[in-house]
Amino acid sequence: MNSYKTAVELIFALIFTVVTIFYTHIPTLLIFYYVFVVVGGFLYSIWFYNQFFTGYGYSKKSKLLRAIMIPVSYLIISMLVGFSMALIKLIN
Repeated sequence: MNSYKTAVELIFALIFTVVTIFYTHIPTLLIFYYVFVVVGGFLYSIWFYNQFFTGYGYSKKSKLLRAIMIPVSYLIISMLVGFSMALIKLIN
């Protein structure tokens, strides 16, 4: 399931990469990256997991909460791992 989601996110990133070949104005590219890849990827994740949980008979509120909490929990865990690795490196 996550392979399909990751494949679509990689397509988003590939489109962004192709755009950077032809357009080199950095501030505009940063805005485009943020809107298209980061926000678009987050919204796609919510839509993707909402579609996944549709088959299980959850209420609309429960589906939406689950669909939002999966990418948010992944982000929080990634940040905690990154901070702990930086702290370990700083201590050593």
